[in-house]
Amino acid sequence: MVTKYNTGQDVLIPAVIRSAREENGAVVYDVDFESWRGIPEDLVIVDERVSARAAFDKEMRNLTREIF
Repeated sequence: MVTKYNTGQDVLIPAVIRSAREENGAVVYDVDFESWRGIPEDLVIVDERVSARAAFDKEMRNLTREIF
C-alpha cells in the first residue's frame, strides 16, 4: 500500500469544536472527532507550522530532561 502520509507524522484532521474555556490564561478548545471511522486521506492536512511547533515542543521536553 502506498500512503500519502507517514505514521508518526503531525497532521490536522477534521474535528468539531464543542466548547471553549480559559485555562492558565490560554483559550483551550474541546473538540469531537470520529476516529473510530478513520479519516479519509483527502481530508488530512499537513500544516508546516504545526509540524514545526511539534518538533520544537519535543526538543524542549528533551532539553528539560537533560537539564534535570
